[in-house]
Amino acid sequence: MLKVNGEAFFTSAPFGAIVFGHFGDKLGRKNMLVITLMMMGIATFLIGVLPTHAQIGVASPVLLVVLRFIQGFGVGGEWGGAVLMASGAGDLLMKIANRLTGGLTGGAAHASVASSALFGTLSGAAISNVVSTGVMTIPVIRKAGFKPAFAGAVEAAASTGGQIMPPVMGVVAFFVAGQIGLEYRYIVVAAIIPAIFYYLGTFLAVYF
Repeated sequence: MLKVNGEAFFTSAPFGAIVFGHFGDKLGRKNMLVITLMMMGIATFLIGVLPTHAQIGVASPVLLVVLRFIQGFGVGGEWGGAVLMASGAGDLLMKIANRLTGGLTGGAAHASVASSALFGTLSGAAISNVVSTGVMTIPVIRKAGFKPAFAGAVEAAASTGGQIMPPVMGVVAFFVAGQIGLEYRYIVVAAIIPAIFYYLGTFLAVYF
């Protein structure tokens, strides 16, 4: 049953990203933020008060999967990225990244890698990373003279690393901790070196 719940959650997330990303650009990210927060909050509450199998039979696991699907749909809306953009924290991360990498050959592309790494420490969702930093970095990379395909590839690769960037990382990290019976802090420590090498490799790929 845990596997089914996980599949429902992760399967619906990309659809949520597509839907809320589309309407977020048209209606505003703050509006979509409110909707996704309400969706996740209501679904989580209903999961908490959901009757057991002994009470309502097979309807219990069916409803649980449906609610997990709704949860994933809301998470796919990337409310975490919307929070950062609405609060101005996304701009702050970009300024820090530009200050750190402004003098390097790659310029804007290196700033994209740095900003995605910084954002990865706050949000473990790759799509959220792209939505939050990509809207700022990709146009700048293109203006610097890089091809559109290269700009998108750099942002996608850098944002994907946010899933293994401590301390938040992706949702899977919590499942791993639960399945192997280790405290989450041990998972965080184990991910530090792989995350460093991942972003170092991405950084060097841009440089060379």
